[in-house]
Amino acid sequence: MQWRRWCLHRNFSIGVEGAWLRDRYASVKVPITSILFTDDEMISPKNIDRLHAYYTGARKNRVVVKPSDIGERRIGHIGWHRQRFVKLWEQVMLPVIQG
Repeated sequence: MQWRRWCLHRNFSIGVEGAWLRDRYASVKVPITSILFTDDEMISPKNIDRLHAYYTGARKNRVVVKPSDIGERRIGHIGWHRQRFVKLWEQVMLPVIQG
């Protein structure tokens, strides 16, 4: 029910929970990397922009991956969990980890 309330609110969790949660997001100081799959049916670039805006104290980076970039027809929202996408994580995450 909590996720439902959050997802139905224009300002997601902060809109429901209020200032204490906004302050928690703002207190994050570690770099954040978001990975956007262009065929993700649940999370859009606008959603990521809005989420990044909550992390006012963090450096933010976005990696955009098209299925065709990795020779695939589809990735979707949770497709990246599949074993066949191991190389995707190596391509995307190694540069992030190596800084």
